[in-house]
Amino acid sequence: MVKAFENECKVLLNSEDYSKIYKFFDLEKSKPIQQVNYYFDTLTSNLVNNKYNLRVRHIIGEDTYTLTVKIPQENGSNLEINEEITFEEFNDFINYHKVPNGYINDKLKSFNKEEIVLLTSLCTTRYEFEYNLGALALDYNEYNDKYDYELEFEGKSMEHAIRVVNELFNLLNIEYTFSTISKRKRAIDSIK
Repeated sequence: MVKAFENECKVLLNSEDYSKIYKFFDLEKSKPIQQVNYYFDTLTSNLVNNKYNLRVRHIIGEDTYTLTVKIPQENGSNLEINEEITFEEFNDFINYHKVPNGYINDKLKSFNKEEIVLLTSLCTTRYEFEYNLGALALDYNEYNDKYDYELEFEGKSMEHAIRVVNELFNLLNIEYTFSTISKRKRAIDSIK
C-alpha cells in the first residue's frame, strides 16, 4: 500500500490546445501509456457521499491493476491510497462485487455496508513525463461515446502545480481554466 498527497492541477483542453502542447513537447517521438480507469461506488453513491472516490486502473501492456481511493483534503489536494491487486482480484471485484482485501477494503468497511459495483470506465491515451520539478500528463480520454482532452500537472504543492501550468499556458498562448470536474465525474455524468 502506498499513501501520498496528490497536488494536481487539471485543465480540460480543446483539440487545438492539445495539439499545441503535443507539438511543443515533441510527443510524436514518445510512446503513450494506454490505461483504463474503472470507477466504483454503491448504487446510492455512499462512497462519494463520504468523499471517497474508488477506482481500479489497468495499465494495458504491463497488465498491472491498481486499486485506488482518493479522499479530498481541505487544501485542495487529495489523499491517494494505492494497492496493487491481481487480475483475479480485479475480476472478482468487477463480476462478484468483492472488494480486494487490504487497507482500502478495511477503510470502506468502517462506514459502508452496501454492495460496491462498477459504474463505468474511461480509457486514456496518456503522454507522461517529468517537467519543471513535477509530472506532466497529456491525456486523450474516451468514455461512453464521448471524448475529451486534458492536461494534468502534479507538483510539490497546489501553488506550485498551478504556477507551472499558468507559465506553460502563457508561453503557448492557451487560456487557462482550472478544471474541477474529475475524469470520474465526467464519465459517470455521461451515463445519466
